[in-house]
Amino acid sequence: MTLAHRTAASVSEALRSRRSVRAFRSTPVPRDVVEDLLALAARSASNSNTQPWRVHVVTGDAKRRLAEDLWEALDAGQRHPQPGYTYQPAPENWAEPFRSRRAAFGDQLYRQCLGVEHDDAVGRDCHHRRNYEFFGAPVGMILTVSAHPLDGALVDAGQFLQGLMLAAREAGLDTCAQASFIDFHRVLRRHLVIDDDQIIVCGLSLGYADHEHPSTRWPPRASPSPRSPPSTVTAARKVRVVDSAATGEQATGEQTSAGGRPRDPALDEAIIRATRRRLVLDGYSKMTLGDIASDAGVSRPTLYRRWPGKFELVVDALDWGFRAQLDSYPTLDLASLPPREAFAEAVRRVDPCYFNPDAIVLQGGFMGEQPRAPELLDLLRERAVEPRMTLLLDLLTALQDRGHVRADLDADTLTTMCFGSFFGAFLRGDPGGAAFAERVADTVWALIAVDPTS
Repeated sequence: MTLAHRTAASVSEALRSRRSVRAFRSTPVPRDVVEDLLALAARSASNSNTQPWRVHVVTGDAKRRLAEDLWEALDAGQRHPQPGYTYQPAPENWAEPFRSRRAAFGDQLYRQCLGVEHDDAVGRDCHHRRNYEFFGAPVGMILTVSAHPLDGALVDAGQFLQGLMLAAREAGLDTCAQASFIDFHRVLRRHLVIDDDQIIVCGLSLGYADHEHPSTRWPPRASPSPRSPPSTVTAARKVRVVDSAATGEQATGEQTSAGGRPRDPALDEAIIRATRRRLVLDGYSKMTLGDIASDAGVSRPTLYRRWPGKFELVVDALDWGFRAQLDSYPTLDLASLPPREAFAEAVRRVDPCYFNPDAIVLQGGFMGEQPRAPELLDLLRERAVEPRMTLLLDLLTALQDRGHVRADLDADTLTTMCFGSFFGAFLRGDPGGAAFAERVADTVWALIAVDPTS
């Protein structure tokens, strides 16, 4: 297919605009786009066309399970240098000018962009651990090469990796190459089919940059000093796409359980409630996982072990709220009620604030995020708006079928008008609630009923 969303019209533009992005939106990247990018990158030069690289792609539940195991290994201090391949020296062994460049990079990322001071070990750790969920990107990759011969294969892999990152820029996507995975090669080998003769080179995050995240406010890279020294569909055996949500298979191809500690439902609910409060107080863009963890009285690692990113947490928070609202409804069989009473109860249930008095504020915040995160509004429609409106629409249709409501009415438009009346009341300063819902039902029923006294 032709790659869409081209934002780099030339190699020069792709090189200038490429940067290591450390915060991604959850917007999915279609599988065929990923395969096209890999096919394009596979045209990179390699010694005698040996193409010694392999790419392992994880998405969906497979990516989540891998992240959970990586976090557990990180918390347990289970780093293990990879035999036969040392990517970089220990921090104290870097030579100049590389030591100074590395220190300047760390200061720019943590202090200037993220506001994390050098002595804030918790803050630095919280950002570092985001490596292992691919910074929230929908697609994660692990690049490996043959160890025979390793040195030449690493050069070839570097050319493949650069080609992949530049092709991603042409497609409007961003990336981050990550060496942080190397010391957790044992975890990777448990989840991915990596042959014994393969060396793990790095990971790669792929997706759409979250430009609202502070880590993306990165100044342009300075020009180098003058003194500075200068897979594919047709070869499917080299590319393994692991997406258990789509294929139903574990990342290893075996029916094994995912790692991690048992979840405490009380902690989950505390985090969910804190998330809903922060959505109302701060809005999606400004709320942080650190604030949510603090409000819930849990550590940030506790939160990160449960949800890989802010969007996934908000999804669960919305689902929790809607389930709680359904549970709060009186147990009634609307079909058994008199028509006028059934209609009035359905109108009450379409009120966004039936269960949560802050619901309209929360939904308004999601509308305000539409230019930056349109998927939030899609989520709101799916999880909170359509189920409410469907209840009223289905009742109106049934009442039309039974001859209680005029057959010439557009039930869908009438449902939208009833739902919208609660937002109108809010904007006019009306307290809303059950009394307002009753007034709406009285007014509308007199206009739509075949026999308004029924």
